[in-house]
Formats: sequence, structure tokens, C-alpha cells
Amino acid sequence: MIGGGAAGIRAALAASGAGADVLLLTQGRPTFHGATFAGLGRGWGYQALPAAERTVRNLERFYDEIIQTGLGCAHPRLARILAEESGPCLQDLLAYGLILKTDAENRFLRVPGCFSSTPRAFLALDRQNIRTTFGRMLRRSGAATLNVSVLGLIMSDRCCRGAWGVTPTGEILLARAKAVILANGGGSGLFLTQAGPVGQTGSGYAWALAAGATMKNLEFIQFLLGFRQGRKLGLLPLNRLREPQAITDPAGQDLLRTALPNNRLRQRALSLRQAHAPFSSRDDSGLIDRAIAESFLRNEKVFYHDSSVPDPREVLHLAQAFNGGIRINTQAASTIPGLYAAGEIAAGPHGADRIGGCLLAATQVFGARAGRAAALYAKRIKALPRPVVPPELRRLRLSKNHSDREPVDEILMATRKKFSQEVMILRSESGLTECLAFLDRARNDIRTMKHLSSLKITSLQAIMVMEAVTRAALLRKNSLGSHYRTDDPKVHRRGAEIAEKK
Repeated sequence: MIGGGAAGIRAALAASGAGADVLLLTQGRPTFHGATFAGLGRGWGYQALPAAERTVRNLERFYDEIIQTGLGCAHPRLARILAEESGPCLQDLLAYGLILKTDAENRFLRVPGCFSSTPRAFLALDRQNIRTTFGRMLRRSGAATLNVSVLGLIMSDRCCRGAWGVTPTGEILLARAKAVILANGGGSGLFLTQAGPVGQTGSGYAWALAAGATMKNLEFIQFLLGFRQGRKLGLLPLNRLREPQAITDPAGQDLLRTALPNNRLRQRALSLRQAHAPFSSRDDSGLIDRAIAESFLRNEKVFYHDSSVPDPREVLHLAQAFNGGIRINTQAASTIPGLYAAGEIAAGPHGADRIGGCLLAATQVFGARAGRAAALYAKRIKALPRPVVPPELRRLRLSKNHSDREPVDEILMATRKKFSQEVMILRSESGLTECLAFLDRARNDIRTMKHLSSLKITSLQAIMVMEAVTRAALLRKNSLGSHYRTDDPKVHRRGAEIAEKK
């Protein structure tokens, strides 16, 4: 098991319950890292239909909403499993001590969640209770845990047979296993500004890509409107955008009034923008994000003004979460035998947009399925063959005593800057093509360096994921959900309509 977040812990519990011995590899302390336990939010929501609410009609409505929100890009069978099993999984969490928020009459507080019109999502009380709950689950699983920086998968006869990495003391670890579950999150950390946990650079995607696994929907990434004040990042309160001068350009002009002078159009865009925290091209709400992003490309800072704070704060787009990743089947198995995936790293249950609260539900539903399926698969493996030692491991062993003074960090920072510029809110064929060429040069620069280090390995893996995301974005010609193409003919027609209304 790789990853100590909600999906990894749920998978560990299910695998041990199915009779497997579980080793959980995590970088840092379990329940303190990953999107479940970190980020800018205070807690999380969970979409579910528990107990008596699980009627045929309610389940069908939930399923339909997932499909409609995904705009045709969610896998129907996985979406149906998510709708049907999220309720029982929530009841499991309650049994382990999860506390949900209640209203004045002591009833569970329910909210619609982003892109949803149905008050179906439950809200967890606080982050400490979330940690306590998953800590109990991890202890119940009996899984052994190791603090390891995983650097790759161990492959044998095109099957996954474990993982290898480096311990905090610099020792190389070979963890052989009959089955591996990836649950180490997405790649929001590839962008310069992110709402997710620091360091989440899509490493699991890179390992799966190197093994030959099929990916899906990598172009669909959720971006939130946020602000920066000094070194601190925060989420922009969308309900404040209606206020005059809430968002201004460098000249102090109201940015939204300038970009959307037609009052009726601006008010519609502002109203629609309240319905979902992530950006989407699905409706006129995207015009707000586009106006802000276009200022970024002109190197013009945009500022948010709040009467309770004396100084204005710089407005930014923050990468939150990936809606795509490793393609899985109904048992959370990838296209590589012995390799499973659950949580944000897995693709299929969500599409171009995702209902708020469905990601946490998916960690539990497909974490449980991955754990059970991996345990059953492992039982069928009689003995582990001798693993093929990765070539990087041989080179790393030879070079571990060399000092590394080569500018890997500078190169990686430059790639993240270019990636953030071309693959965030505004995308075009020319920009994406230019980004691929930039990434190719950066990869070659790192490869020609004399010595190999874990930093070089992880940097090359980050570039591999950036390339995969950029290629997926290049292939998706039309704007759809969180994927926004400025060279989409529909976008140009919409721009002409706005110009005419000016």
C-alpha cells in the first residue's frame, strides 16, 4: 500500500479484512499528509445516501447527477458503484468514530456540494476528528507502516511486484509484494500555486506510466480562486465578488465590470459562480475566471479587497485536485496485473467536472474495493519471482556518495512555471505544443547530468506527468468542464457575443 491518506487507510483495512498481510509505505506520518488531512479547507464533505435514503429513486438521481456533472466523461459503471456504495462506507466511518456536523435541531447538516442541486453531502466536524477516525481504522487493519520516499515500482514479467524507495536515513528499500495499491494522491503540486498538500506531484502517475498503465481524463483538473497575502494562501470567498471593487486591476479599476460591462451578463456569471468553487467552462461562470487568468498572462496582478483587511490581496488560481488518472475497472485494478489504484490517483468515477464531496466518497468506495481485490489477487500468487532491479536503482547505488551540485531544482521550477502558464485555466494548441517542447528540453538537461540522485529521479517523474497531462490537454480540442481551450470555436463565438454587447 502506497499512501497514508483516506484511500490508502481504507484499502489497508479492507485488504487485512480479506486475509492479506499489509505494508503501508507513506512519506511522513499517516493521517497527517495527503489531501484528506491537509490543504486550505477546514474539513471535508462526503456525498452519500445512507440507510433509509438508499431508495431506488434516490440512487438513480445520485447516479444521474454524477454522470451529468461529468459531462459524459465519467465511467457509468464506476459512477453507479460510487452512488450505491458511498452510503454504507459512510456508516463504516461513523462506526469508527467520525462525527458529522448537525443543525440546531441536532439533525445531520446536509449541503448540495459543488455542481449539485441536491443537499446530499454530509460535513465532517473537524480535521482532528477525521485524523482520529482514520487512525483507529489504520490500527484496526494491523498494517505495518514504513516512512519511505517511494521512487518506483518493481516489475516482473509485466506484473507489479512491489515498490522501491529511500528511507529518511538514506537506505534503499526494496518492498516486494504480490499486489500493490497506489493511493498517494494527484498532482496539484506540479503547479506553482495549489490548494492541495505541498509535494503532491503526481509521482504515482509517473510510476504507473513507466509500467505501461493506461491513463484517462488527465486533462481535467480542478482550479479554485484564491488569494495570496505574504506567503499565506487562502480561498477567495465567492460570495464577495458581487461587491463593487472586490476585484481590481493594477490601475484600481473594477476588473469584472471592465471585462463584463453588460450588467445582466455579469450578474448571471456571478450568480452561477456561487454554485461551484472550482472553475468550469460549462456556463457563463467561466467568464469570471477567464478575465482573471487573462490578466495573469499579461503579467498584470489582480487584487482582492476586503474591508476587514487593510491591504489588498493578490488573486490567484489554485490547483486543487485531478479528476483523472490511472484507469481502473470495477475492482479498482489498473491495466497492469497486480497494480491497483484508489482515491484521487484513480480515474473513472468522475468526469470533466466532479460533485463536491464525491472525491472523499470515492476514496472509501474504491479504497475498500481495491483492498479486497488486491488481497484476493495476492492469494492466487504462489511465490514471488526474483524482481528485475530497476536500472535507476543500480545507478543510484553507484552514485549515492557523490555530491550533487547540478541545478535540478532550478530546472524543475522553470518547468512548473511554464506548465502553470500553459496548462492552468487558459489553454491553446500553440501554448500546449510550446510547453511540450520546453518539457522535453528540461528532461534532456537533467538526463545529461553526470550523477543520479533521488532528486533527479523525482524531477524526471514530475516532468513525465506534466508531459502526460499536456498531451491529454492537447488532444482534447474543445472546452469541456475544467478543460478550457481559448482556440475552441465556441469560445470565439462567445467572445464575439460579449464584445457585441459591449
